[in-house]
Amino acid sequence: MSKWITYFFFSVFFLLVQVSCGNVDKMPDKYFVVKVAVSGLELTDSATLLVYETDYDRLRLLNEVALVKGTASFVGQIDAPKIALLRLNHAENPLYFILESCTTEISINKQSIVITGGTLNHDYYVHYRLRNKILQAIENNKSTYAKMVADSSMTHKLERIFVKRDSLLKDSVQSMTLRLVNRNDVVGVLFKDRFINTIDSARMKELRR
Repeated sequence: MSKWITYFFFSVFFLLVQVSCGNVDKMPDKYFVVKVAVSGLELTDSATLLVYETDYDRLRLLNEVALVKGTASFVGQIDAPKIALLRLNHAENPLYFILESCTTEISINKQSIVITGGTLNHDYYVHYRLRNKILQAIENNKSTYAKMVADSSMTHKLERIFVKRDSLLKDSVQSMTLRLVNRNDVVGVLFKDRFINTIDSARMKELRR
């Protein structure tokens, strides 16, 4: 599975992801609608929607449509929530999300991606963003520590605080990742594919039990 999914993660072209779960427009069972709005991206004139089929370990093309005034829509049926990939022509890498039986709206410009609709989408990206916040806190802690060492303002007491904070933050992100990788749903599949290689050896043993 990784040979398919890992390739299709955000490029640095997409700078921000925000997800809203309010007022999810529920569709009849097994039906979905994906509404796409693109602005400020030169030469982007078409969008392709694919889903990952776990039973066959492959991607399946659902449709390719032209953007009309920057918008496009996809309508179809799914038997269960699936990992989906939205590919814009001339974009370096497609955007992935969870396709559900509801209306999902995706707005893309040079600064942000906003995904609205879908409880699993909301769940996945809440954890995704929290994980990134913890990783950023680790980097900030490391950077502040290095600066204080460089300007000789570091003391033994402060050093112990920085080391303890680093350990707690790393333990937090490891525990969170392990818990999400262990989920038996499509959210767990996404986390496992993207982040299983970031789990340390001690927790990998827990995963294999």
